[in-house]
Amino acid sequence: PDLGYIVTRAGVKNGKVEQAELEPDLGYIVTRAGVKNGKVEQAVATILKEYRKIADHGVSAGELQKAKENMKGKMALQMESSDAQASFYGLQEIMEKKTLTPEETYDMIETVTRAQVKSLAQELMAPMRLNLALMGPHKNAQRLKRLMLKA
Repeated sequence: PDLGYIVTRAGVKNGKVEQAELEPDLGYIVTRAGVKNGKVEQAVATILKEYRKIADHGVSAGELQKAKENMKGKMALQMESSDAQASFYGLQEIMEKKTLTPEETYDMIETVTRAQVKSLAQELMAPMRLNLALMGPHKNAQRLKRLMLKA
């Protein structure tokens, strides 16, 4: 889902949300949001609600296809630089002891199913697995902790 659109619709004006990092091989997802101080709790609650929806109901076929195309497109652009290619192949060798070509990786991306996404979302978005880092003058950490535990 487009979390930026969702957060804006929820009334968090002038907020910027970007799903900046998704590393399913490593088991993490990062969502960064820039919102006004008075809207922090609302933004966090809205993002957690959307994460819960993904864990409970999964994603649509259209959302999954869009995500696949996005991943393949980003990867193709990144592979234009030689240092990115070195990282791509080097990390595979170090972590997996085997290397795949970009085309083989694209093929693997295409095999991902909605059921797999839902299963991984349930694992990664379990309340006890969530973490929150906040920069700014927000003073009520306990309310944020309660939001995280209710997720």
